[in-house]
Amino acid sequence: MNGGIKNALLVVMIIAVIAGSALLAIKPNIEAKQSLDGEIATLQQRLAELQAKEADRPIYEAGIIKNRQEFAEIMEKFPNGIEQENYIKFLGDLEDNEDIEYSMDNEGFSEVTEFYTLGGGGEAAPAGGTAASGEGAPAAGTTDQAATTDTAQATTDDSTVDPMDETNVVGISTPISISFKSSYAGIKDLLGYVLSNDERMTIDTLSITYGEDDADDQKVTGSLNLNLYAITSDQRYFAQPDIKDVEIGRSNIFTQKSGKSDMNKGISSKIDDGKGIKSNYDYYVALNPATSNVNAITIGAKGDNSTEISSNVNESVNATIKFFMVGVKYYVSYNIGDVTFPEDFEAGSEFDPGDTLDLLIQSSKRKNDKDMSGVKLVIDNETDKTCNVLIDGDDASNPRVKIASRIGKVDIHE
Repeated sequence: MNGGIKNALLVVMIIAVIAGSALLAIKPNIEAKQSLDGEIATLQQRLAELQAKEADRPIYEAGIIKNRQEFAEIMEKFPNGIEQENYIKFLGDLEDNEDIEYSMDNEGFSEVTEFYTLGGGGEAAPAGGTAASGEGAPAAGTTDQAATTDTAQATTDDSTVDPMDETNVVGISTPISISFKSSYAGIKDLLGYVLSNDERMTIDTLSITYGEDDADDQKVTGSLNLNLYAITSDQRYFAQPDIKDVEIGRSNIFTQKSGKSDMNKGISSKIDDGKGIKSNYDYYVALNPATSNVNAITIGAKGDNSTEISSNVNESVNATIKFFMVGVKYYVSYNIGDVTFPEDFEAGSEFDPGDTLDLLIQSSKRKNDKDMSGVKLVIDNETDKTCNVLIDGDDASNPRVKIASRIGKVDIHE
């Protein structure tokens, strides 16, 4: 092999080594490019999906509004809670209804129970369900999600609350058992009364016995089990039932209910009228004309000017008074619009209510048609005491005081 051939082979080998080295150097870049191309393709596909969804944004937003409206409509069909006052009044109205031939021998009540948690499944409602009151009432024996949605807010301004932002939405129920006497027509009227009642309830079981020789000419006896339904959540507020005109006592405690109370009206009218609050109260709300020499609305503690907040506009303003507990200590916070006491509304200010928790609302008559000052007041009592409220001196024809919401145990005297 001559020198020329050797040189040619050497050149070829050098070129091969250089090409191999170059290939090894650029191979990672090639693989990285292939990987990037793959990611780009994936991202382009995702971008196309998002662009399509963005194009449909108005449809989605309209759907959100519609769903919120439907959510609120369903929630509005259910009360915010169940108290004994609710079903005792219901049973009293039922027995007093002259259109229903019906009388109760005895009634039985049970504690409120949770039967459904929104988003968590929960336990089923009690079995049964022969009749239900009102459209959309949950049939007993089912877990109807519609029975767990509601937004009958009792706040000062419901429009500021997003019903779909509620947390811990829980469906609750309480059973009521009744033994009764009636007639066949009375039973049908009873079922119609339950079906048409505004309270959310179902008839769980109904047992009747027919007897032709009943001396009282009430030929049907039986028993009835009802279930009342409501919805609670951290964002819903339960206004304590305002039950008025309840008769005190009865003519004979050993017989069935008959007639009105025999208690002297002069005595009964003095029972728990709240007048003592005028001189013995913890906190007060004072209302006056905006043109007077004092502020139109002032809230504060008795005898402590440092706790006062006020407003002097000639219109009805929103205000909240909140009593709550931390451990065994009592706290209060209140506001008039954006003005609060204390500055940290959630922390509150500690106070000692003594034996009773009392709030005086001292109002005044309006001077003329241009006198518009007043208050829409939320009273939120989260303590273990009943908040006794006296509204004194308000204008009878055009009150300055509107109780927008009562939360917890609040008794109002006027």
